[in-house]
Amino acid sequence: MRHRSSFALPGLPRRAPTSLSCAPKGEQAPKTRRGPRVLVVQLSSFRLERCGWRWDEPVVLLAEERSALRIQAATLAASRLGMVRGMSISEARALVPEIRVELLSDLEEEKQDLQALAHLLQCLGPESHPLGEQAIAVRIQGSAPRLGGEPGVLRKARELLHDLGHHARLVVADTRQVALALARSLERDHIVPPGESAAALFQIPLQALKPSADLEQVLATVGVHSFGDLAALPAASVATRFGLEGVQFWRTAQGQAVDARPPPAPSQAGVLVFRRQLPDPIDQVQGVLFALNELTTRLQAALSALDQAAVRMQIRLGLEQGEDHLLPLRMGQPRRAARDLMLLIRRRTEGLTLSSSVTDVALEVLESCPFVGVQQGLLDAQGAQEPIAEILARLSDTLGDDAVFSPRLVESHRPEHGWSAEAWRPRRRKKVIHAVNSVQVLRSDRPTLLLRDPLPIRCELSEQDVVLRVQIQAQWCPVRLQASPEHLQGGWWTAVPFDRDYRRVLLADGRQAWIFSEEESWWLQGWWD
Repeated sequence: MRHRSSFALPGLPRRAPTSLSCAPKGEQAPKTRRGPRVLVVQLSSFRLERCGWRWDEPVVLLAEERSALRIQAATLAASRLGMVRGMSISEARALVPEIRVELLSDLEEEKQDLQALAHLLQCLGPESHPLGEQAIAVRIQGSAPRLGGEPGVLRKARELLHDLGHHARLVVADTRQVALALARSLERDHIVPPGESAAALFQIPLQALKPSADLEQVLATVGVHSFGDLAALPAASVATRFGLEGVQFWRTAQGQAVDARPPPAPSQAGVLVFRRQLPDPIDQVQGVLFALNELTTRLQAALSALDQAAVRMQIRLGLEQGEDHLLPLRMGQPRRAARDLMLLIRRRTEGLTLSSSVTDVALEVLESCPFVGVQQGLLDAQGAQEPIAEILARLSDTLGDDAVFSPRLVESHRPEHGWSAEAWRPRRRKKVIHAVNSVQVLRSDRPTLLLRDPLPIRCELSEQDVVLRVQIQAQWCPVRLQASPEHLQGGWWTAVPFDRDYRRVLLADGRQAWIFSEEESWWLQGWWD
C-alpha cells in the first residue's frame, strides 16, 4: 500500500514543534560550539520510499532510456543484490529474477516531495535544503543545544525519519561537502569533531562527491584518487591545472567550506585592464618597467578585493607609430603579488627592442581563478630555482604556443611517425632497470627520444655482420653492446614503403642509440635516456 503521510502536511510550520525544540528534562544542554555545523541526511532509497516501498525490499525504479526500460534508482536491499543505475530491466531480472519494479511517474513531484521533507526537517535547525535528489542538508548551529547537543540532533533525526518510513545515513560535520561525502561512503552515522574534517576525509574516494569525468581522469593521471591524495598537492598548482572544480574539491579535502557561487566577473568582457598614459613618449624599456611597476601594485589590490589570482596576462604597449605591441605573459601558477608579477615581467621584457616610442602602457588579465595561496609546483619540486611550470610558460611566450609540448604515442607502422605532439602536462613514469654485462640499461622497446627525421650515419661491421663502431655527425664511436636485429617493414600500400633492420647499440660513451639499415645505408632513428 502506497503512503504519502510524510508529505501530506499542508501549511508546514516554520518552527519546530515544542516537543522537539527543548532539551530532555533533567539534562543540561551543552555549550554552543563555535563555527557552522551541518547535518546531512543521505536518503539512498528515498525515490522508492516515497512510493511506499521500504529500504529492505528489493525494488528498482524504472524509466525509458536508450530504447529500453532502465534502472533509475534502487533500494538499499536491491543495491546489495547488484542493481545499479543504467542497468536494463532484462539484465536486472537475469541477475535477480524476483526483483520488484516501480515505474517513474513525475520528476517534478519527486522534487516537491524532497523539498517538503527538507521543510519538515527544519525542526532540527533554522535552515534546510535538498542536496541533489537523495540528500538534505540542515544547518544545526544554534539549535543543537536545545536538542541535547549533536548526538541529540542525530537521535531526533533518526526518530523523525523512522516514523515517516525513511532509512537514512546521518553525518554532522563543519561543511555540507564533507558531511555529504562521508554520508555516501560510511556504513553508519557519524559526527566529525570540529576542525577534523580533513582527517575524516583522508581515505574517502573522490567519487563520493561525483567529480566531472574530465577532472576525475586528469587527477587519476597523477595518481590522485582520494581526498587525502588531493589535500597533499600544492594549492596554487591545483588551481592552474584543475580549474575551479579542482579548487573546490581541494578546499573540501582541506576541510574548508566551498562557495558554490560563481567567481566574480571581470570588469571588461573577460579582461581586467589597468592602463597608464605616459606624460612623454618613452623609447627605453626601463621607463616602461617603471610604469608597469605602478600597474602591478594596482592589479594586486584589485585581485585581492576579488579574491582572485592571475593565470594568464598580456602587456599592451601603445606605440607612437604603428599598432600596439602585445607581449603575452603566462604563469606556471596563479599569482597576484606585485613583486612576483614584476619579476616575470622583467624576464619577459629581456632583450625587447621597441620599433617606436611608447605612449601608454596597459596590463591586461585575460584569465584568472580563485586565489588559494602560493606554493611550489604540482609535485613539490623543492630545490629548483625556478619551477618547471614557470620555465615552460616563459618558453611558450617566447617561442610560441606550439613550441612546448609532450609527445604521445600513436599507432603507426613507420617509427618516425609513431608519435604526435599534445599539450604539456606532468606525468609519472616508472623506470625499470636491469643489468646487462654490468651496464645499467633502461628497459624499453622504443627510445625515449625519437627523431622526427632519421639522421644518416656510417657504420663499420665485422665479418659476422656485427656493428663495431658508428660515425654520428663526423665523430666515430666504438660500440660496446648491441641487441639482436629487429626487422620492420610496412607501408607497401603507399608510395614510400620501408624495409629496415633495426639494432639497439650501446656506445662506448654510455649513450644508447637505435639505428637501422635500409638499402645498404645506415640511419640513426633515436636515443634512449
